[in-house]
Amino acid sequence: MIAPQQRFATESGTDFVAESEIGVGGQGSAWRVRSVRAGRAAVLKLFDPALLQAHPQIEPRTRKMVSLELWRHSPGLTAAPREVVSSPAFGYTAEFVDGRSIDEYAAANLGDRLRLFAVAVGLAQALDTLERQGIAHGDLSPRNVLVAERPRAVPRVYLIDLDNVRLPGPDMPPVVGTPLYMAPELYAGSVRPNLETDRFALGAVLHEVLLGRHPAAAWMPPGAQTASQVRVMARNDWVHADEHASAGGYPSLTLSAKLRRMFRRALSTDAAKRPRACEWKAALRSALDQLWECPSCQIACVNDDDRDACPACGASAAELTLRVAGAGKIALTRPAVRLGRHALGGAPDLSHTHAIFEWNGFIPTVRDVSRHGTSLRRGKSWVALPEDEPVEVRAGDRLRFGSAVEAVVE
Repeated sequence: MIAPQQRFATESGTDFVAESEIGVGGQGSAWRVRSVRAGRAAVLKLFDPALLQAHPQIEPRTRKMVSLELWRHSPGLTAAPREVVSSPAFGYTAEFVDGRSIDEYAAANLGDRLRLFAVAVGLAQALDTLERQGIAHGDLSPRNVLVAERPRAVPRVYLIDLDNVRLPGPDMPPVVGTPLYMAPELYAGSVRPNLETDRFALGAVLHEVLLGRHPAAAWMPPGAQTASQVRVMARNDWVHADEHASAGGYPSLTLSAKLRRMFRRALSTDAAKRPRACEWKAALRSALDQLWECPSCQIACVNDDDRDACPACGASAAELTLRVAGAGKIALTRPAVRLGRHALGGAPDLSHTHAIFEWNGFIPTVRDVSRHGTSLRRGKSWVALPEDEPVEVRAGDRLRFGSAVEAVVE
């Protein structure tokens, strides 16, 4: 249908020249192209004429996608269709985005959970943009999610191959997908791709990113073929798959109880229970603020209020003391220790209860409740603590109560 260096124009008049073929699939071919005038790289997707004949709804659906200009709504949708092409075959152009598939990226960065949680937020945010317009991706899987590194910024997550989107209305895209990310009802043939099937796929992809394994990993031998994958799907019991010791990756307990419940809902056969993308976005952003790295095994876990040991290696939270200048040492025991005038040496500008040391799960914090303030020094400068708001403390931090009483966390 096209050859290298061949020129073509979109229906809106933009001239492109073909550079190289990216690949050929069941729906057609994809090419890397470049605009003649602006010099920007793009992707050209040309549909197989036989597919268009068998599924005539593809052309109006593609035209509708172009008219929505989804690429303007979210950086994660940069690769959404932009312009329609009628010759040499029907198709569309989209911005070219470079990066690794999200499963490859997660495998290469398995030890950096802060980065992986940020990537998970980016995926949820991109899918949320589609959901809010009633659009389902239809073929959500790791191969259709790219992650690109950015200097001095969090990685950018892109949804690609938006060829099988389900738009609001009677349009019904064909069922195509990747077996291990297709909801059970798609196998049963009872539905076509929709928001609920996207939510199932999102749960499976996020499980792979955050825990380093697919939720059905315990049942999947290395190199399993599609037939084996379908048999796993037929069992309809992904919910407890990650409880198997043979599953590999991180233990599920390194996530918070809330996230574990969300995974159980996401992989449920009851489509109505599956969390929306906006729920995942909010929960993952909250988890980012609660990541704690165990000093023994260096595995980052999501903190929970009832944690008192690392769920990965079992190490207990560090025992800490506060050495107060001129007043000795104070054991910072669970669940909380009130620090007042008497314990801190009796200076006149100290309040009866000046600060409260307490444990948030396995994270030690200090909270100022005084009239004269508490400051924290980590590094070279003192910073006043916000009023009545817990702030994490670490061994080596220095605290100043009132104007003069200083202490060191040990």
